[in-house]
Amino acid sequence: MRIEFEDKSYFEISINQRGTVGIPYECEIHAKLQSKITSGEIYCWLDGLDLKAFLSELSTLNESLKGKATLNSETPGEFLFQILPANQSGHYAVVIRLSKLFFIKTQECEAVASNAFEVDAEAMSKICKKIIAYFHEELAA
Repeated sequence: MRIEFEDKSYFEISINQRGTVGIPYECEIHAKLQSKITSGEIYCWLDGLDLKAFLSELSTLNESLKGKATLNSETPGEFLFQILPANQSGHYAVVIRLSKLFFIKTQECEAVASNAFEVDAEAMSKICKKIIAYFHEELAA
């Protein structure tokens, strides 16, 4: 699934594999962020209950235009996707952060791709609906 923003920036997410049998919505994803200022991609696991809660938050946000929706990876700090109010004019911020830890000899290092995009209520609604439809279609048991 691909979400496009201004200036040819985009975010892609796809399910790489399903998780444990009997735990709905648990999955490993491949996420990619491309923008003028940063780019990166990561594979990470999403907790099934967290993903279901995120989809519920998206639905509430889309219907009421209030609140926020946040999804984090099972491994803290590896993946963040968040939609939250940006101002009183009905605009929203879509925040995306991809992070990977690695070592150079004994030194722990972190590679991060992160960006935030401002969208209006109509664009936010389309993003919410697109994400909900994608995960329900791919993972509904």
